[in-house]
Amino acid sequence: MPQISYIKYTDVLEARRYDAEFFKPEYLQIEGKLNRENKTLKNFEVKIFHPNEIKREYVEENGILFVRTQNVRPLSFDLTNEVHISKEDALKLKKNKISKEDVLMTRTGANF
Repeated sequence: MPQISYIKYTDVLEARRYDAEFFKPEYLQIEGKLNRENKTLKNFEVKIFHPNEIKREYVEENGILFVRTQNVRPLSFDLTNEVHISKEDALKLKKNKISKEDVLMTRTGANF
């Protein structure tokens, strides 16, 4: 049986999102709980940092997987277009290593 959810039109306008994925009942339940508890990232003592950057030079063989913004998807990775960097370049990016339970946030555009 298909799942049916009822969402207020004003909630859709406020979220500026029209995709069903955004309004999944389990996501709305989590959001409601977080709103009731009035928690922000500060409350969770998370470490937020901007990763190191290097001039990217991709290699064909014996490289280390390099995750780009285009690989990061909601709750998953899309590695259909994966690229690799040299082990030497990977050492320059040691602090950028992704670990279990990390939350990745992507950004685009020039920042000053």
